[in-house]
Amino acid sequence: MIIDPRITILSLDPGSLTAGFSIVSYSPVSKTYHVVKTVTGSGKEYLKILKDIKKIHGDRVTRNLGYGFVFNELLQRYKPNVVASEEPHLRFLTAFRALVEQISVFRMHLFSYDPEMPYVLYKGSAVKNTLGVKGNSGDKELMHKGLMARTDITFAKNILTDELDEHQVDSIAVAITHIEKNQL
Repeated sequence: MIIDPRITILSLDPGSLTAGFSIVSYSPVSKTYHVVKTVTGSGKEYLKILKDIKKIHGDRVTRNLGYGFVFNELLQRYKPNVVASEEPHLRFLTAFRALVEQISVFRMHLFSYDPEMPYVLYKGSAVKNTLGVKGNSGDKELMHKGLMARTDITFAKNILTDELDEHQVDSIAVAITHIEKNQL
């Protein structure tokens, strides 16, 4: 009997206005991935839903609160072994600061959930390279094509692969990057 100790990854594509979240299960025995869940959090929606909080704390805090709710729900429901995220890149200072804050929110939620679970960051260029895309490419469609070209990935039946947005694709790619960088 072969025991298949699957690794469950909560992977993230943080963003100040939208963020991608995925739960990816990896089998070290068969070297295959299964995307269990993938969602895009919308900061705009959180501002509507949490409008009373927005009045007191402003847009950024309110968006991060909404993203934190999604992150925490995925932690509780899927009980990942690790959290992997694309790291913030310093292109625009304001956006960089917002992403650093968002990752801090995720780290605090993770610490409350399990203080010993790692939160691993990967450069955006490494995430793109995982799907065969040049690290400096801005073409999001290439990322989707790279993901769909892989034969080692399956998707839950409710995930429509043709409708994956760039944040979902990037968050899935972060999980694959984590496995490949760690040679698991």
